[in-house]
Amino acid sequence: MIVRQIVVGSMSVCCYVIGCPETKIGAVIDPGGSIDKIKAAVAAENLM
Repeated sequence: MIVRQIVVGSMSVCCYVIGCPETKIGAVIDPGGSIDKIKAAVAAENLM
């Protein structure tokens, strides 16, 4: 399992990018803001 924590938004809240290393299917939990930062994390893990 891929689990990546990212601090986002003006309130510096935690967002999580999770995914399967085999299927590359992922999800974003509690995005809260900073879409470019989140998209970069998803791309870095090669998740869909």
